[in-house]
Amino acid sequence: MLPRRLVAVALLAFFVQAAAFLAAGTVFAQTILPQTIPVPVTFYDFHSDRSNPEFEQPHTGGRRLNMVAATLDGDNKPLLGASPYRNLGIAHWFRDWNTYTAGPYSKGKNTAPVYNPTPGIRQTYSNEWTAAVTVVSTSANVGHDTSFKNIVIPGQLAFMLNTTTGMYEYSSTSFFPLDGTTIPANFGREWQSSTDNGIATHNYAFTMELAFDFQVKEGMVFNFRGDDDVWVFIDKQLVLDLGGIHEPMAGSFSVTEVNGGAFKTGERHTLRVFYAERHSEGSNILIQTNIIAPPAPLNLNYSAGENGAILGNRLQSVQSGESGATVVANPNTGYVFVMWSDGNKSQMRTDTDVRKDISVTAIFALAGEHVLVYAAGAGGSVEGDGIQIVASGGSGTYVLASADSGYVFSRWSDGKQDVARLDSNVTVDAVYTAVFAKIHKLTYSAGLNGTLLGAREQSVVAGSSGSPVVAVPDAGYKFVSWSDGVTDVSRVDDNVRFDLSVTALFMEHKYILSYSTGVYGQILYTGGAIETLREAVDPGADGPQVAVIGNTGYTFYQWSDGKKDAIRQDLNVQEDIIVVASFKDASGKIYVSVNTHDRVIPQSLSGGQAVVVPPSVVLTSEFTAGPNPVKKSSGVVNFFRQGKSIESAKLAVYDASGNLVRRVVIRDSGVAAGGSARRQVGSWDLRDRRGRAVSDGSYAVLGTVRVKGGGKEKIALTLGVM
Repeated sequence: MLPRRLVAVALLAFFVQAAAFLAAGTVFAQTILPQTIPVPVTFYDFHSDRSNPEFEQPHTGGRRLNMVAATLDGDNKPLLGASPYRNLGIAHWFRDWNTYTAGPYSKGKNTAPVYNPTPGIRQTYSNEWTAAVTVVSTSANVGHDTSFKNIVIPGQLAFMLNTTTGMYEYSSTSFFPLDGTTIPANFGREWQSSTDNGIATHNYAFTMELAFDFQVKEGMVFNFRGDDDVWVFIDKQLVLDLGGIHEPMAGSFSVTEVNGGAFKTGERHTLRVFYAERHSEGSNILIQTNIIAPPAPLNLNYSAGENGAILGNRLQSVQSGESGATVVANPNTGYVFVMWSDGNKSQMRTDTDVRKDISVTAIFALAGEHVLVYAAGAGGSVEGDGIQIVASGGSGTYVLASADSGYVFSRWSDGKQDVARLDSNVTVDAVYTAVFAKIHKLTYSAGLNGTLLGAREQSVVAGSSGSPVVAVPDAGYKFVSWSDGVTDVSRVDDNVRFDLSVTALFMEHKYILSYSTGVYGQILYTGGAIETLREAVDPGADGPQVAVIGNTGYTFYQWSDGKKDAIRQDLNVQEDIIVVASFKDASGKIYVSVNTHDRVIPQSLSGGQAVVVPPSVVLTSEFTAGPNPVKKSSGVVNFFRQGKSIESAKLAVYDASGNLVRRVVIRDSGVAAGGSARRQVGSWDLRDRRGRAVSDGSYAVLGTVRVKGGGKEKIALTLGVM
C-alpha cells in the first residue's frame, strides 16, 4: 500500500497527462484490416506410385461420413472412425514417418493394410473410379515398412481479404503446393494413375494440417469447397465431415450454432483443418472464413469496490503480449486500499505482457479490517458474497462452489475439499479459488463381427481412470485393434485428459496366401492362369494347390522362401505367406519380378541412399545366401559361391527403404576358374554398422564381384530376416 504522499504525487502526474490529452482533442482509431494473413500449415508428402495402399488407389468416389472419429486424440490428430474407407492408416497421414513409432503401421513393423483391388506399383487399373473396395487384411506383414513413408514440410497459406464479404479466403483450382522448387526436399513430381507413360505434371499424394487460434464472435462462419478428404475440428470436436475421394464438394458451419451451441461468444478455441489430396489428377481448394482474421484485442477492465475509485483508464484494449496503461486504486477518506480481487496488492498497477482478458475489482476497507475473496476457476462459479470484508478475528459468511455442466468440484486452492465453506477467526487477507475438474466422456463401440464387455459409455473425472472394456470377436473372427491403434483386447484408459471415442475392429480369422510370378511366368490353379493369386484361409486350413510355369524362354527356379517345388500347397497354415517365384533363362541367369508390396529395391549407392530399380532385376545363379529367410535367433546368414573364383568384391546390405545397413566382406578360397564346388565366401551377423541387431524385414545384398580370369558380375540377392 502506497503512503498518501506518494499517491498524491502519482495522481498529480496522471492529471497532467490527462489534461494534455484533452487539450489535443479526442482521436478515434480506425481499424484497417491487412490484405493478407499468412497462416502456418504443415504438409506431409507421400508417394503417389501406389506403394501406399491408401493413396492413388482404385475407389468409389463421393462423400463418406464417419471415416474419422468425432474427437481428436491426445496429439490432436484424427482417429479412425466407425466407417473407414481406405483410411485404416489415418494415424499416419498427419505424422512424421520417421518419429511416429506407436501407430499400427509404424516404421520397423513391416505391416500395412491390404485392400482389394490394389494394383501393383505404377500399374493402371481400368475400374479406377468405380471400384468396390474391400479389406483383405487390416494388418498384414508385407515385408517392408515404407507403406506410409512421408516427408514433413512446413509451409503457409496466404489468406487474402475479400473486400466484398469482409472475410479472408484461400483459393486455388490447381492446389499442388509441393511443386515449387523453393519447398524443402520432397518426393517430387510422381506418376499419376491416368497415364501409363511415367510422366507426372505435379507432386501428388499429400496431406495438410492447419491450426489457428481464435476468439468466438457472433456471425463466425467457415465455408469450404474442394477435394479430396477434408475434416474440420474446433479444438477436438468434429464440426465438418467431407471425407472420401471425391470431386469438389462444399460444406460450411456457423461457430456458435454447430455441435449444439458448444462454442460460446468470447471463448478462445483452436480451428483445426485436416486435408488430404489422395488421387490425381485435379486438386481444388477454397476456404472462406472470418475465423481466420487479425487477432482480437484483449480487454482490461478495472472497477472499484465500495469506498474508493479508479484513477486512469478503467476500460482498456491491448494486443496479446502488450502492456496496459497504469491505473491507481484510490480509497475514500478514512479507508485504505487492501488489494485487487485477483490478489494483486499493488495500489498502482500496470499489467504487462497481457495474454488474456483481465477483469478485476479494487477492494477498500477500514484500518484493522481484512478481506476475503472467493473466486472460481474454469468450469464453475461461486455462490454467495465473493468479496467479504471482515473485522480482525471475526468470521465471514458461507460461500458455495458450484460446478458447471460437464465439470465437478475438486477442491479449494488452500486444500479444503468441502464444497461449502465459512472462514472464521480471520486475521489475514486471503484469496481462495474453487478448482473444478472436467468430466470426460469415454465412448467404446464394437465394429462389425464383435461385441464388448464392460461399460460402453463412461464419465471420468480428468486425470482419473476409466473402467475395463473387453473386445470379444464373434465366432470365426479375430480382434485386430481399437480404432486409435491400441492392440490390447482389454483396455483401461488411465490419466484421462480428453474425450475419447473408439471402435473395436474385427476381421475374419484368416491368413493371407499370396503367390506371384510377375512378368516371367504364371500361376496355374483351378481357376485358371494368373500372375498373382491371393486367398484368405482359416487358421490351420490348407491353402490351394498351385503350380508355376515360366513364360517362353524362362523356367521356374525357386520361390522367395527357398522352396524349390514348382507345384506347392501350403498345409496347416498358421501365418501369412507372401512369396514370389523366380525364373532362369537358357543361360542360367535368374530373374525375379519385384514384389508388388516392395516399393523400394536398392540398386546402387549414392550418398548412402539407394535408388529405385526398374520393375525387374537380374540375379546371378552363382551367388546365393542361406538360410533364406533367416531367423534372427540363428544370428547369421551365409553367402555361397559356385563357379568362377572371386578375386575382389564390393557388396553391401540395404534395408527395404534403400538405406545402407552393412558392408559385406567376401573372401573366396581360390577355387580354379570354372570350378563347380559350392563354397562359403562370406557371412552377415544380422547386425548393422553400429553393431545393433536389425529388425525383421526384407534386405538386399547388392554390388559387383570381379572374377579370376577377368570379367565382372553384378550381385543382387534378396534376404528375409524374421
